[in-house]
Amino acid sequence: MMRGIALAVVLSLPLSVGCSSSSDASGSGGSGASTGGAGGSGGMMASCSGTEQFSAGVEKAGDQGLVKVTIESGDPAPPQVGNNTWMLTITDASGTPIPDATVSVTPFMPVHGHGTPVTSVITPKGSGSYEADKVNFVMPGPWEITIDVTLSGGGSDSVMFPFCVEG
Repeated sequence: MMRGIALAVVLSLPLSVGCSSSSDASGSGGSGASTGGAGGSGGMMASCSGTEQFSAGVEKAGDQGLVKVTIESGDPAPPQVGNNTWMLTITDASGTPIPDATVSVTPFMPVHGHGTPVTSVITPKGSGSYEADKVNFVMPGPWEITIDVTLSGGGSDSVMFPFCVEG
């Protein structure tokens, strides 16, 4: 019995070594956000290195070069575990607002291979503005948030934002 317990402890050690409970102070492009467990309790979670800093006005061009997506604001900001609401602006490559696109927001946590059970609700607000409600994160750590845009005249594009979600 003791041998089985000792084996379980030894086998779980590599899993705990790969987790971080401190800030990313390496300057490696990480968010610099606390990577402690939920609520900052110091529990284990995946490191947020390689994520980008969440800030109002962050903008990215789509993979196909058809659109630009700007996250104008987030509530809460930076993103937290639970439901978040983002205001997005979507324009074409030249900066002209796209008011009639079909938009979806899909959070995915690559280090654990899962998304979220909650579907984001997208509401067009006019002039290329969209409210993304229920942008849901089930746990703290690094997330990839993909925003897919289907244009009314045909064509589609997507943008991925890698952010660290706090507890």
